Amino acid sequence: TLLHLVDRISLGQPIARGRVVLHPVYVHQDPVDVIGAGRAGVRLSERPDPSVPQVRVINPADRPALLTAGTILRGGMQTRMVSGSVLLPTEEPVELPVSCVERGRWSGGAGFELTDTVAPRRVRRTTDATMTRNLTEGRRMADQSAVWQSVEHELGHDEPANPTRNLDAPRPPRGDERIAAAIEELTSRGPLPRQTGVLVSHGERMVAADLFGNPELLADMWAGLVRSYYANAPERTQGRPSTTHGLAYLRYFLTRPANRAGAVALGDEYRINARAITGTGLLDRDRLVHATCFARAA
Repeated sequence: TLLHLVDRISLGQPIARGRVVLHPVYVHQDPVDVIGAGRAGVRLSERPDPSVPQVRVINPADRPALLTAGTILRGGMQTRMVSGSVLLPTEEPVELPVSCVERGRWSGGAGFELTDTVAPRRVRRTTDATMTRNLTEGRRMADQSAVWQSVEHELGHDEPANPTRNLDAPRPPRGDERIAAAIEELTSRGPLPRQTGVLVSHGERMVAADLFGNPELLADMWAGLVRSYYANAPERTQGRPSTTHGLAYLRYFLTRPANRAGAVALGDEYRINARAITGTGLLDRDRLVHATCFARAA
C-alpha cells in the first residue's frame, strides 16, 4: 500500500501566486531509476485496429520510463490523454489506456506527438475517479462520456474556433494577467532543488497533489503541471495556506484503504476511492514512482 510513505513526506514553504498555492513536496526515499517518457523518446501509435481507449507505446531507452497520467498525446485518429500513469519497460510494446479529449474527430494518421501539456486538474480528476470505479468491474478505462463532459466544461463556448472540441487546441489567454504572470514565473524557475512533488491549494483548501520518485521526473513534468493547476484557478479563495494542513491532507490520502489494481506494465498500482479524495499510486518494488490525488469537490 501507500501507508509506508506517510513518514517519508515533508513540505517546504508554500508559494502563493495568482490565487493558487504550490507547496513543495519532498519524498524521502532512494530515488527510482526511472526517466520521463519525453526524455526516453517513447514512440506512440494507434493500434493496428485503432481503438479509442488504447494506443500503443514503446520505450526505446535503456531503463524504465514513466508516462504520466494527464499527458496529452497529439495526432493519431484523435487527440488522447494518458488515463493513468504507466511505468514502461524497455523495447516492449504496451497497450496504453487513454481517454479521448477531441470528441469531433476520428481521422488522420497513426502516429502521435508526445506533448508537454497536461490536462486541467478537473479533467484529470474525472478520469482518475471513473477509471477507479470501472476497474472494480474489470474494465481498465475511464468513463468516456464523463471525460467529454469535463472537457466541454474547460472549453466553454468556443465552437467556431474549435469544431472538433479538442482540449489541446489553442485558446485565447485568460483575462487575468496575474495568472499569466504566475505561470511564466513558475515555469521559468522550475522546481526547487531536490523537490519531488507539489501539493496544490486554493487558500486553505487542498485540491490536488503530484508526487514523483525522483526530482528529474518532477522537473520533466513541471511546466505542464503548473499550467494544468492554473487552468482551474479559482475566482476567490478563503483562508491562508498551511503547511500543517497540507501534511494532514497528504497523510489522509496515503492512509486511505487502497485497492491493488495490477499495473499496466511494470510496478504495482494502488487506487484510492474515499469520500473526500480520489487518487492513484504507482510503485516499483515499494518505492514511489508517481502518485496523484484530487479532492472530490474542488
